[in-house]
Amino acid sequence: MSRASLELTVLSHPQHQETVREWLAQLGAAFGLDDEQILHLKIAVSEACTNIFRHAYGQDPTRPIHFTATAIESGLEL
Repeated sequence: MSRASLELTVLSHPQHQETVREWLAQLGAAFGLDDEQILHLKIAVSEACTNIFRHAYGQDPTRPIHFTATAIESGLEL
């Protein structure tokens, strides 16, 4: 079974958080998520991005963060 995926790559600088949030809103709408579900998705991914920037990348704003969203039978895998 083939699974379609959507991807986004941004630099880890916090200024790119809005790009990620906009992508998540579009992604959530495309997958039929309601506003509350999209909000929870944005919060979880924003927290993950912050942790990557602060802890994994040592606040290096030039490192990439790569996202892949895939439709799965039970919903969305990110």
